[in-house]
Parts: sequence; structure tokens; C-alpha cells
Amino acid sequence: MLFIRSYFLLTVVLSIIIVLPARSQNVTHLIPVAFNPGVKTRVRLYGQGLAAVRNLWTSFDAQVQWVSDAPATDNEISFDITPDAKTAVGMYGLRGIGPEGISDVRLVVIDDLPVALEGGQNKTPATPQELTIPGAVDGFILPEQTLFYAINVTANQSLSFEVVGYRLGTGFDPLLRISGPDGKELISHDNDEGLGYDSRFTVSFPAAGRYIVELRDTRFQGGVWPYHLRIGDFPITRATYPAGGQRGQQLTVAFPGHKASDVPPATVKLDGKDPSPFSQCAVQGGSGSTWLTLEMQDGESQLELEPNDAVATANPIKLGRTLDGRLERAGDVDAYSFQARKGAAIYFRGLTKRIASPADLYLRVVDIAGNQLQASDDEGTNDGELTFTSPAEGTFVLIVEDLNHRGGVEFVYRIDTESPRTDFVLRPAKDQIVVPRGGHIPLAVAIDRLGMGDAVTLTTAATMAGIVSRPAEIGAGAPVSYMTLEVAPDAPMGVTSLQVLGESTTGAKTRRIGLLSPLLRPKLDNVLLIPPSVDTKVAVSVVDRSFFSLKATLQSPAAARFTNTPLVIEATREKFADEPIELAVENAPQNIVINPQPIPKGARSVTLNVESKPGSPIGRFPIVISGRSTFAGRGVRSYAEVLYLDVRAAAALTVAPTEVTIKPGETIKVTVKGERLPAFKGALPVSLINLPTGVSATSGTIAEGQAEVVLDLTAAADAPLTAVDNVIARSAFDINGQKETSDSAPLRLKIVAAK
Repeated sequence: MLFIRSYFLLTVVLSIIIVLPARSQNVTHLIPVAFNPGVKTRVRLYGQGLAAVRNLWTSFDAQVQWVSDAPATDNEISFDITPDAKTAVGMYGLRGIGPEGISDVRLVVIDDLPVALEGGQNKTPATPQELTIPGAVDGFILPEQTLFYAINVTANQSLSFEVVGYRLGTGFDPLLRISGPDGKELISHDNDEGLGYDSRFTVSFPAAGRYIVELRDTRFQGGVWPYHLRIGDFPITRATYPAGGQRGQQLTVAFPGHKASDVPPATVKLDGKDPSPFSQCAVQGGSGSTWLTLEMQDGESQLELEPNDAVATANPIKLGRTLDGRLERAGDVDAYSFQARKGAAIYFRGLTKRIASPADLYLRVVDIAGNQLQASDDEGTNDGELTFTSPAEGTFVLIVEDLNHRGGVEFVYRIDTESPRTDFVLRPAKDQIVVPRGGHIPLAVAIDRLGMGDAVTLTTAATMAGIVSRPAEIGAGAPVSYMTLEVAPDAPMGVTSLQVLGESTTGAKTRRIGLLSPLLRPKLDNVLLIPPSVDTKVAVSVVDRSFFSLKATLQSPAAARFTNTPLVIEATREKFADEPIELAVENAPQNIVINPQPIPKGARSVTLNVESKPGSPIGRFPIVISGRSTFAGRGVRSYAEVLYLDVRAAAALTVAPTEVTIKPGETIKVTVKGERLPAFKGALPVSLINLPTGVSATSGTIAEGQAEVVLDLTAAADAPLTAVDNVIARSAFDINGQKETSDSAPLRLKIVAAK
């Protein structure tokens, strides 16, 4: 049976949004880390600030119950979790939910093998823990620790082994060593490509007896690192072939790396409405299942046809399709021919690592004579990414091979072909949100533009009623925008998930889902394969309504650079609540300082100082202001509407007229007006620059208290006839000890012959 779960696996970095540290609990580890579908399992969470945790967020459907009769301290707490019986085998996420915050995510496994717990007495080969197979065991690896397990097998029995450690988001690099009844080593197994530092492999036991399974970190390191050790006869394949297909289409996939009789090919239907580019699937064989990755794309796919190992036998392809192929043997080469116009930019993106293929793609473009024109090795998480610019119109050939000339049945690959490239990636700024009923919260969403400069409309999808987002858009060419999420006053309290969706406003209307991996990866030891349901779901906790709200107002419509601007924060309180409100500021631009002060007990407002220091930028910047207060032991955070801080030069110049015609030997007058911001009242020396040859102008000053000055513009008698569009008025002035410059919009100056 095959199950599908959709998700993103992209690598990007979110750096433009500053997020406040959470005032909540921190879950550092938990035991067990694996759960069976439909089976109640008691899990113990460890960390800090856990005493008030009463709920869990899971990225899979589950019933969660706090264990009230188990110890609940600041450092540990217990819950019973019953995953939905239909939950597919694979990796998911779990978070602790406190009254004011949500913990960082911990990765977990849904498994169909029975799960035991490490007993704690298996630290030597003489005292191993007995395991029943098929089965799994959960535990922790401490520094310099080795754990021992014992299994009983029959002669010639074949068993699958898998260690999930690194994929749980720790530094664990597991090594599994198996010794026979005679004490001699049968096998020592480290990493399996495609699984990071983890492993998934098969062992054939030559003789019946009791074997010792030894587990440790390859470097003898540790740090309360969780692991999930699986033993049975489940499939050990790590990739499918083909490794993906078009959304909404049926796809027949094979599972290389395991006997065909155990895992026959399967036909699946890829979700046509799911914007995620990847799917996690579970494949069953023998006594258990394993999980694999499929890619989904908008356009058509094209499957490799052998033979195509030379330019002369290259498969013709249509640009815009995704290529599915496999390097079936060592030294295998696949060739694809395509047509291109002169100057056309053609983008090729190989994909192997994120579909758990061991291939390390090396891509080359050659002409029909075999002469190499361009080549690229893998870059980061992308294999063989390159953009080829066609030197002439004609036929060219893409050559695909492994960098180290390896091959095999699992060396599958996908290659996107685009001309031109038009795509984007959305990056929400938060992976966890706490919002009160009847309240709202701003959410910044950044965009990586991959050749697509159009505007993108933003929407959300929540799994619980009563959560909506106001209409929002990332403007054409803009890097970021803010959404405002609102919770209805009668929305149910509890835990839910929210996804951010974006759709381009023109062309084919590309649709993408917000990706959280840039936020999550640094907290999970830079795990490449963030589970699907974790990568695309913002954890949301809806709490009871707040007892205060905030409003932020700048006393000036714009802030003059190098000056101070008052910012008034007003609080509307419930009658019963008058405690101090601690304020916090997010996303202030560089060298703009806003030091928050609390709104005092019983007060309605406070005035903050927005200080523009040397080096502060000019522009319009979104500022997020929130406040936290406590009443009767309950803490609440509320947000003001996003405030847009408009930082400008202290004065703006305009010139009239904006088009000037002058004759040689003539003098005319132009008026320069200066509009000052309230923070500046000084004089503005003014001059005209970029004047053409033979034209001069007087300088002047817009005196303090005055709004304009008239300048004389003179063309010499021998001034050449010309026209220019870049003459501007400039004022260089001092403000609070800093040098500032203000330029007018350019005016058009034309020198014409006298009649």
C-alpha cells in the first residue's frame, strides 16, 4: 500500500526579519521518538519551562492528552499521544504548547514496527538488551557511549536495519556494528547516501544464533541525542524510479534496491491542487514499511529511453519538461538533445540529494560535435545547476553523469529544464504563532525571486475555523510584505496549523506554498530533509481574548534622517486590567534605534523616541510593535497594526518649471522650493548641477522660515545647441552635526537657436 504526504524541500536563508525570542518553554528531547498509528503511546518531554505545558502540536493528526498523574516539573512533563490510524509511516514534528508560547519543533517518526524503549543497562557487550524482531527501539546516545542489543536469527535469514538519528535533528552520526555468536564482526555499517549520516541496509546472517548489535556515534560523541533503531524485513530502498511527476497525474513508480517480489511497482495519483514540490510516500513490504520522497512539478515529465549514452543517440527533449533518468551502472552517461535560439538562456537544475539518491550529478552542455560549451558540478543542495546561454541557433546536447563515474539502480535523478526561468520561493518569518481570540498578528513573508518579478498575492489556509488573513500582496519586484492574521472572537481555543500560499498575478499564475525550512534548519543541526508536514505548517495556538490592545502612531508623517521622531503607543485596557505593559519592537532598520519603555501601571500611553543615527537608510520600513502584560497570573501578548516608518532627508526640493528652453545669450529664472520636515528648520543652500557646456546658474539659499529661492540660469552667447534631461537642484546642509544632501527630480533643459 502506498501513502502520499506533500511537502517542500528547498534550501533558502531568511535573514531580513528579526523575530523576538519566545517567552515559552523549550523542548530539548523526548522519549520515545516513534509512535504507531492508532496506538496510544506515553511520551515524556524534557527541557525548560515545561510545568505549564498542557497541550502538544503535532504535524500529524492525533489525539493528545496531558497525563495529570505523572510528574510535571519545569524540566519534564508527560502526554499520551494516539496518532490517527491512517497516518502514513514517515517523519513528522511535535511541539510543546504553553500558555504564552510554542516550543521549537522536535522531529519524530511514525512507524508500523512495534517500538520498545532502551532499558539503560545495555552499556557492555556482556549486558545487551534483548530485542524482539521485527521491532524497533528508542533511546539516547550520551557522550562516549556505546549501546548493545541482542537479536536471535535463523541461518541465512535476511534482515533490514535502519538507524534514524541525524534525521531527528541532532549531531548524531550513527555507526552500527554486528557481531556473531563467535564474537567476530559480521558487518560494520556507517552512512548510506541519501539519508545524511543515517543508514538503511540489509544483512544476511550465515548461521543461526544470537548476534550482538552495537550502536554508537562514529566519533564517540553524544549529547542526549535520540535515536530510533529499526530491525525487520522492511524495504531498504531509498529512492523511487521515476522520482516524481506532474501534479494531478498518475505515476507508476518502482522501488530499486529491494527484491521486486517484495515491493512491486505501484501507481499513485499526485495531488493536482497541492502546490508543494515534494511528497513523502510510505511503501510496505515484508513486516513493515519505509518512507521515500517524490517530487511534483507543474509541467510535463519525460522518461529517459535507452540507449542514450552518446551524442549520436541522445534523447530529444522539449524544454520546459522535467527529465527522469537513472545512471544504471558505473560510468553510465545519459544524453539529451534540445533546440535553442541564439542568446537563449536555458536553466537546468539537477535533483538527487533531496530525493535520497546517491548520485552526485555532473552536467555538461556540448555541441553536436561533442565539444564542451559549459559544465557545472553540484552547488549546495542542488545537483548540477547551470544556466546555458546559446551561442548560436541550433541543436545542443545535455550530458548527465555522476561526478565520480558511479552508478546503480538507485542512482536516479530529475532535471528541470526552463527557458526562461520563472519561479519563486516564499519564506514566512515565523514558524510558530500565539494569538488571542478577537486579536490579530502580523506575519512577514519574504520572497526569493527566481526569474519571476511579478506581484504575488498572499493567502492562508488554516485547519481550524475562525482564522483568516487580510488581503495582502508582495508587490512586483518587492522582497517582502506583511500579512495580518485575524482570529474571530468566537474562534475555538486550541492548537492548529496554518499554511501560507502565494500566487503570481500574471502569466501562468505560478502557485507556491510558504517554506519554513530556513527557520527550522539551524535549530535541527542543518538537517537537509525537513519533514513535509513540518516544512509547510506554521504552528498556531489560539488563546483566550486579550485584556488590552495597542495602537502605534508617529507624531510626524515622516521621520527626518539624523533626527528624533516621537512615537506614541496607546493602550486600550479592560476596566479590570491596569498592570504595566512591556513593549517590544521588531524589524527596525539598521541604525534606527527605538528603545521600548513599558506603559506604566494604569497609564494609557507612552511616547517612544525613534532615533535616526548616522548610517541610517532612507526608505519606507515596516515596524512591528507588541506589548506583553500579566493579569491574575495570565500573560498575554498583543500587537499593534504594522507601522510603516518613512525615513527621508529633512528637506525635499522641487524646481519650476520642470522644462526649460533657453537661447544663447539669454538669462531666465527658475524657482527652487524646499519642503522641510518638522524636525528641521535650518537654511538650505541650493545650486543647479549637471548643467551642459555654456550654461551657468547662480546659487542661492532658502533662508530659515522661507520656502523658496529664485536662481538665474544663463546661456553663453556661444553655448552649443543641445538638450539634457539630468539637471537637478541640490542642497547640501548640516543637520544635528551630520552632512545631508537633497536632490530635486531632474528637469529638462533645451538650448535652441534664436529666431
